[in-house]
Amino acid sequence: MTVMSKNGQTLEFESCEPAFRSPLVGSLLETPPNGVAADSNRPRPLRVAIADDCTDGANSMAMLVRLWGFEPKVAYGGAEALQMIMANDPDVVVLDIGMPKVTGWTVARQLRRLPRFEHTLLIALTGYADEVHRRTSLAAGFDYFFVKPCEPQDLKNVLLLFHQVRPGGAGVMAHL
Repeated sequence: MTVMSKNGQTLEFESCEPAFRSPLVGSLLETPPNGVAADSNRPRPLRVAIADDCTDGANSMAMLVRLWGFEPKVAYGGAEALQMIMANDPDVVVLDIGMPKVTGWTVARQLRRLPRFEHTLLIALTGYADEVHRRTSLAAGFDYFFVKPCEPQDLKNVLLLFHQVRPGGAGVMAHL
């Protein structure tokens, strides 16, 4: 799978996972990364905010993120997402862009205006696969753009990479 970052770089991931069919397939049974939470020499687990107006999709993503060893928080709309993000200062935000009233683009733009979220990793996860939506998402401040249904392993790879390269905090990925 190819993922485009906001600085125009592309990352290629090979995935042996089956196509995502339900939250119980494939990655759900994987063990969380070794030592992510237990080893005191490693950075704390990533805090991952997830927002999607599809409650099943948001809850399924939160289950995967938790099983991967990270700390998810879930919101079911853009306005709720902004409140949750402001209260919790996540390292990573995964947003559906097509939420009613307050879109993922609006949330991303609001976050990017605030210095405290300058280095937060923003990931668009959307059903819109065309180039216009991709470019609009990157212009809104997203670092990565995934099309639903995405391979869980591809998203996990980005989270694991970000977790490894952030020295004590978020923000390194945007500069790679």
